[in-house]
Amino acid sequence: MQDSMTHSGYWLQAMLYMVAIHRYLKVRKADYQIEKHLGGAVYLYLRGMSAATDQTGIVHWQPDPQLVLGVDALLGKSGSSTRNLLGSTV
Repeated sequence: MQDSMTHSGYWLQAMLYMVAIHRYLKVRKADYQIEKHLGGAVYLYLRGMSAATDQTGIVHWQPDPQLVLGVDALLGKSGSSTRNLLGSTV
């Protein structure tokens, strides 16, 4: 499954979603703490799942919070006064 995740670019997809959720929580949750509130990514490979074992077909990735923050900084902002879809200024 690790090879499939790499081949399909799911690691990058998961990171982009985590950065998006991180940004959303930072704006919407007053006491947001990345270590406490960002739970990582879970991919379910339905064809690989089996009732025989609990973890077959499941990939969970919990990257270091500093990696998420680094990618967030790397992506930067689209503009200091840009309105996002939620109506908040980012």
